[in-house]
Amino acid sequence: MGHFILENHPRTIVPRDREGGTEHLYQNYFSPKPVYPEHIFLRRFQMRRELFIHSVEELGKNSEYFQQRVDTAKILVLSPFQKCTAAIRILAYGSPADAVNEYIKIGESTALECLFKFCRAIIDVFGDVYMRKPTYNDVQ
Repeated sequence: MGHFILENHPRTIVPRDREGGTEHLYQNYFSPKPVYPEHIFLRRFQMRRELFIHSVEELGKNSEYFQQRVDTAKILVLSPFQKCTAAIRILAYGSPADAVNEYIKIGESTALECLFKFCRAIIDVFGDVYMRKPTYNDVQ
């Protein structure tokens, strides 16, 4: 059985226009008059817009990772909406992490980090509510 040897490549910094990505995402899906209506949001995100926004807000209350902030270089980091959208798109479509790069402006390694932290935070924040045996009312 062969072994794969991965070469260590230095990280490449790609200027992705994070702020532009945030603005584009906001205008398309989250502004008061978004480009895409609710039925398209539902199809693309596999949930209602209100649930998505609620999830982003709750994650931000419980995890610094999902809060908007600036980094040590005084640059705005990816928005919570970009991070959550990357994770949801990967989960909803089963797409590879590098598939979210061009639209959401997130590199592959960052998308994987978003996915991991999103799943962990969802379990931490909502686990007691949704990861339980359904009651009679839930089933109805």
